[in-house]
Amino acid sequence: MIEDEVIKKALEKATPDQLRSIALAVARFACERAELKDPVIELALLELQDRRYDDPYLKKGVERVAEHWDEYAFKMREIEEEKLAPLGITRLPDDSPFTKAHDMGFFRARAASSVLFAFHEDPFKAAKEGIYEAWHTSSDEDTESIRKIVLSIVEDEP
Repeated sequence: MIEDEVIKKALEKATPDQLRSIALAVARFACERAELKDPVIELALLELQDRRYDDPYLKKGVERVAEHWDEYAFKMREIEEEKLAPLGITRLPDDSPFTKAHDMGFFRARAASSVLFAFHEDPFKAAKEGIYEAWHTSSDEDTESIRKIVLSIVEDEP
């Protein structure tokens, strides 16, 4: 759910083409921020740039990338919990390797999900859900950067 009123209003007044541009721009932003480099994701971003949204195999590939990183994050959390349980500790510090690995996997899964949502048949949902996923590609939900992306597209186009 998008809580930022400026972004909500911009999405409501955006045209379908602008919504598609927003979905692509936030997906790129999410991938850069999460440092997600994957050939399937790169191909998906090119297809989205060319406004091709209907390749079921490519969408399945993007979905698999998201699943891979979600599973990776889950496994890192599981290892962390197994390691800590005998010590009576519930969570490692944020700078521990397992916590960093979990976060990296989670952020990359969110970035891949942002790309996947950009393919959605409904341009509004593509933008809205893509923004939500992009917000979760770092520990600081960077509303300002996403707002700038959205407004640059909605305000710059006639």
